[in-house]
Amino acid sequence: MFQPTYKIKSVLDLSAENLINQNIKLAVFDADCTLISDKAFFIEEKMLDKLKEIERSGIKIIIASNGKIHRINKVFKNHPVKAYPMCLKPLPWKLAAIIKNYDRKQVVLIGDQYFTDILCALFLGIRSYMVAPYGEQKGSFLKIKRFLEKHIVGDYTKWE
Repeated sequence: MFQPTYKIKSVLDLSAENLINQNIKLAVFDADCTLISDKAFFIEEKMLDKLKEIERSGIKIIIASNGKIHRINKVFKNHPVKAYPMCLKPLPWKLAAIIKNYDRKQVVLIGDQYFTDILCALFLGIRSYMVAPYGEQKGSFLKIKRFLEKHIVGDYTKWE
């Protein structure tokens, strides 16, 4: 079965040094349940600090979200990181256009959902980090996807 390249519990467990050792030049982050709570209108300082740490190491960061334009723009408007809403993951076309100036071997996608983030990374031929869902999650459709994900990627509580 197709798997994420890496599985970690949180974005906070990402190491800039590890990404540098993997020759990563661009880190693409999902927003909802990866950096922010589902449907949130703000990013917590600890997540912002992690993004800044990674960016200070020389790795470019962007946000590629399936979230709606007005909300994602509001969350990231006061932050220097570029956010792209409505990416329609797992469809790879919008993200392919965004990362077109990078060698795909030097790009990684970090996200919480197998059926959107990880499949998009697989379609693009880039590496991926799957993180356990962050914050409160809303919606019954998401609960169904989470149930199915466990059968593909395993139990989040057992990840390192």
